[in-house]
Amino acid sequence: MEEGKYSSLEALWWKEQPWPVIGYVIEALAARHPGIFGEKGVYGLGYGLFTMSFALGGTIGPLWSGYVVAGAGWGTLGWSFAIWAASAAAVGVIWLEHGNQKSTSETSNPAEATAGT
Repeated sequence: MEEGKYSSLEALWWKEQPWPVIGYVIEALAARHPGIFGEKGVYGLGYGLFTMSFALGGTIGPLWSGYVVAGAGWGTLGWSFAIWAASAAAVGVIWLEHGNQKSTSETSNPAEATAGT
């Protein structure tokens, strides 16, 4: 695979170690689109967004579950989390499919697209 041409699925192999994935994605975008992040780069922004999302999940999860269990019970909590997880999975699938379509449309020759696989 050419340098700077990374797929979204490759990043999933690093799911146990999120910090290298953030750097990996930032470097891949910078290689694909030079100068996209300006002179100083965006490593701090990438790491900050990850940390914020992790902390926000740790705040929203207990609040949501506490209010739902107190108001409607455990059964409602179960299906409300199932709906949330299904919507997150749908967004992930759409995002991954969009990335795959974009990467295959960037190659000018269909033989080049299959040669790398």
